Amino acid sequence: MAVTFGKQCPDQDPPLSIVGAIVVLRFITGVGVGDDRPLSEIISSEFAAVGLCGKLMMAVFAFEGWGNLFGCADYLHGLHH
Repeated sequence: MAVTFGKQCPDQDPPLSIVGAIVVLRFITGVGVGDDRPLSEIISSEFAAVGLCGKLMMAVFAFEGWGNLFGCADYLHGLHH
């Protein structure tokens, strides 16, 4: 956030637009989240009992899909209101 506000300083020529700042920050966030996603399946199944490892790994993958579905539905709901 400090970099974003620093980029908005008026002494820069030309100043970075707010859309440009949001695009850069979304890209950096996406790389961080995408980097963490494979680890969540491993961590959730690693500390589970032997009989639950596969079930927990499958649940993590399933909830990722549900999250995508409900995220899109929430976005579409927000467009209409």
